[in-house]
Amino acid sequence: MRGIIVLASLCIANLNYVLYNSLGLNPIEKSSIRIISISLLLFSILIQKNAIKIRPIDLVWFFFSMTALFGFSFNDKIFNFSYLLLVIIVSRSISIDKYYKYFNYFNLFVAFLLIIFLQLGITQNVEQIIGDRVRSTFGFNNVNAFSNLEYSILMVYLLSRKTIKLTHIIINLIVLTFIFNYTDTRSVLYSILIFLLFYFILRSFMKENLKYKNVLKGFITIICIIPLVLSVVSPFLLKNYPILDKIFSLRLTLNTFYLETNTMKTFLLGGTTERDVDNGYLLLLCSMGITFFIFSLVLIVKSLNILIDAADSKSVSFIISFLYYNALESLLVRPELFIGLLFWMLIYKTATEKRDRGKALV
Repeated sequence: MRGIIVLASLCIANLNYVLYNSLGLNPIEKSSIRIISISLLLFSILIQKNAIKIRPIDLVWFFFSMTALFGFSFNDKIFNFSYLLLVIIVSRSISIDKYYKYFNYFNLFVAFLLIIFLQLGITQNVEQIIGDRVRSTFGFNNVNAFSNLEYSILMVYLLSRKTIKLTHIIINLIVLTFIFNYTDTRSVLYSILIFLLFYFILRSFMKENLKYKNVLKGFITIICIIPLVLSVVSPFLLKNYPILDKIFSLRLTLNTFYLETNTMKTFLLGGTTERDVDNGYLLLLCSMGITFFIFSLVLIVKSLNILIDAADSKSVSFIISFLYYNALESLLVRPELFIGLLFWMLIYKTATEKRDRGKALV
């Protein structure tokens, strides 16, 4: 019963993102749906209080996520990570593989709903002209909002497969190519291809008794740090390699401007930022502060090492793909979509569970 309530709550939060960005819900309507979602989570705690356990690591997460309050600042990202912690606490006994399965089913419903909206004229497939690029919104307020949903749907579909077969890849690539022709969204294309590339490479030779496992761990860690480093050194890249700015749709310019408009206070403590940017790392750093930022990196690296030990090529490839996606988008700090939620659940559950991952999450 509690599991059903938790799943319903998370599906409502995901649907809230879709309705807000497609139907243009006002802030009161958006907040009302969010309150319903949170209320269901709290209700799930009340009906089974004895099953809920607060661990020391939970208190560490909560304390580090609240450092911005020491600077008398608050922003929606602090709320997002408090919400994430609540979800993690109430869903510890639920297998993450079950989330993959049921989220995939709900994504099919969302895709069907969006098609109905377009066919009935409830939403309009507006074309946005940006420079020499013509990009369709598929009924959303902007292309990036739709692209985030697209990445979430395609990645959850792959994650929900016990074994990724050629037919799954073909279906995924057909949908990806079709949407790319209309949206010209390279971030989704790059990230899905990165997932498939690493999945097949790692699956080919990553075994539990791999001789050079520590070398692989170091290599994967470096691979995952690259998008973070590139985000932080955006001003240097913009000055010395301006061609990269054009390739990545002026992301370097936007990152540089964002970094320059934030203060040492936001870097150290986090807090209110003047604007958002399409970069999960910079938003995480400036919204939550350096302490929570480092804490998050430690959890990510620890979970990667555990997953490599378990020869879980699918989960490792997902983490790599998601981290690269966040050099171009900001789902790292937006858990309302399934894929952002699943990333943090996977990281947290893997890094903090002492038992065998497969047994601990069933």
